[in-house]
Amino acid sequence: MPPEHRRPTEPGSRRLGDYFGGPWPWVVVALFAIAALSLRFAVETPTSTTAGDRGSTSVVSTTQPRATATVPPSSVPPSSVTATTSPPTAPAPPDTTPLENSGVWTMPDEVGNDVRSAKRDIEALTDGTAVQVTLRDVSGKDRRQIVHQHWQVCAQTPPAGSKFTPETGVTFDVVKTNESCPDNGA
Repeated sequence: MPPEHRRPTEPGSRRLGDYFGGPWPWVVVALFAIAALSLRFAVETPTSTTAGDRGSTSVVSTTQPRATATVPPSSVPPSSVTATTSPPTAPAPPDTTPLENSGVWTMPDEVGNDVRSAKRDIEALTDGTAVQVTLRDVSGKDRRQIVHQHWQVCAQTPPAGSKFTPETGVTFDVVKTNESCPDNGA
């Protein structure tokens, strides 16, 4: 019996089998490849081709939303339908005060506050209902108000105590906090 011919290994040199330790990593890789191909063919199916398209194949996804069917009331047997009724409720008495979330609010006095606080007060008052808040620089310099805490409210529309809605919105006339408001308030 001839002795096994092995190449001597140099110190520090390794073979591929030394890193993976046998066939199991390759089995796992093969299983992942099979799963990926199976998934691809499960999701896509080829469509039929016409006589002129014999050389090409188109792919159509078969994942479609499920259809729901509604059963008309006349097709359900009366014995399987259970009716539930609740006792009638009395109508609520008429209320003259507007509800908090009715879309009509009373404008607070925001003159002298910084814009960030004024906008937060409006957001809290309207409980998240979208209300257009417009800012106007009344210094005559027509500047944009980027950092709202650096701007103060000089005047407001509607005035404090008046009603406003999402449609009417709110307008604040503003200047920088280190500037004075114009004498006429706007």
